[in-house]
Amino acid sequence: MIQSEVLHLNPFVKQPQPMWAPVRGAGAIDVPPIANLVNSEDYDMVRRMAFALLLVVVFLRFGYLHETLYLSFGIPYLMLVSQPLAMLTAFMCGALGRTFQSQVGKMFLMYGIWMIPCTVFSSWIGGSVEQTKIYWLYFLPFVALIGGVIASLKELRAFMYTGAFAAVAVMAARKLAGSTEENGRMVHQGSIGNSNDYAAVLVFLLPFLGFAAINKKTPTVIRLASAGLIIYGLFLILSTGSRAGLIALAAMIAFVFFFASN
Repeated sequence: MIQSEVLHLNPFVKQPQPMWAPVRGAGAIDVPPIANLVNSEDYDMVRRMAFALLLVVVFLRFGYLHETLYLSFGIPYLMLVSQPLAMLTAFMCGALGRTFQSQVGKMFLMYGIWMIPCTVFSSWIGGSVEQTKIYWLYFLPFVALIGGVIASLKELRAFMYTGAFAAVAVMAARKLAGSTEENGRMVHQGSIGNSNDYAAVLVFLLPFLGFAAINKKTPTVIRLASAGLIIYGLFLILSTGSRAGLIALAAMIAFVFFFASN
């Protein structure tokens, strides 16, 4: 992998600074000072471990699999174990530093900081505290992990495929998590129990299936299966009866067609 591929692929990785020492070898990327304490093979091993843990965390969080397994089989603590390990290995290989040295990473960080004083003057402090906690504990770590750990087109494709599998997990959770029909609307248990939340998650994940369906490097069987799952996902969104989900779906389709035509 050449250095230019890494820099052009990942918007979170800024141009290398003189204090960074480049490491050569498989999966080589610019290495921050903390990684200079070990040799390139040790660094590459830690970075690959961070990427593997990133895929695990993405699959669990995007697919809400940790909730489904807990509600259906009583399996706890999956995210409590996997996410701290992913953050630790990402810190060890300097991924977190790369994310927040970029302009995009700084904007995400500044937004999180700005949420704190906004919470103090909020008309509903309790709800604002909860949203701020969610941002700092769940959203911002994902920004750091995704922005700093992914460092090649191959890893980006693996991330997209993981998101596609997460979409399948969310669809399967309709049965496993014991969702029921209420007043003609499909509902779901867990943190996406609200029909609007469930529809929003599906709208977010369908593009990952779209990537698997249109990517020429994907096997034909998987491409056909992904196309079928997209149709099923559209059915699930409509079955929630969520008007907000329908608006979001229309906006997403318009966005895709607009950029596809350019």
